[in-house]
Amino acid sequence: VEAMTMADKIVVLNGGLIEQVGSPMELYNAPASPFVAGFIGETNFLPATCSGGELTLPQGAALPVDHADGPVTLMVRPEHLVLGAAQPGALVLTATVDRLVYFGTDTHVHLHLADGSPLPAWLSFNPATQTFSGTPLNDDVGSLNVRVTATDTAGASAGRRPRGCVAEVVA
Repeated sequence: VEAMTMADKIVVLNGGLIEQVGSPMELYNAPASPFVAGFIGETNFLPATCSGGELTLPQGAALPVDHADGPVTLMVRPEHLVLGAAQPGALVLTATVDRLVYFGTDTHVHLHLADGSPLPAWLSFNPATQTFSGTPLNDDVGSLNVRVTATDTAGASAGRRPRGCVAEVVA
């Protein structure tokens, strides 16, 4: 935490080898590997497969991507998940709410996918509408949709990691 708040540049080591060098913002928004993504902040890692220009998750959700065919890992930060109705061009996963943890300005929603994989989401509370990021939630909510838009993965092809990317193929 101290390095993220005080440093202009950080070197992330993994097993004594340099994994990535960059500013705190670069490391958080454009991690060079799953190790860096997990080391710098909380991250959801979703196994997926790329084939014929399409990224497919085991749950069946798919998005067009510019990435080589084969197994990949989709990285999504909890604060970048959107809950609610499906929208065109969105990767939609159905998740079940396990619990809500209220922190004042935001709420951590502990979700799990059908296969039991955890999927934390961090939502902002809007007191005017009594909703969390536009979605009404309470402890009785069952399943709901989790969106990742197609534009979030733009530029996530071999070695090109866009700054501020919401969802990204990292491996």
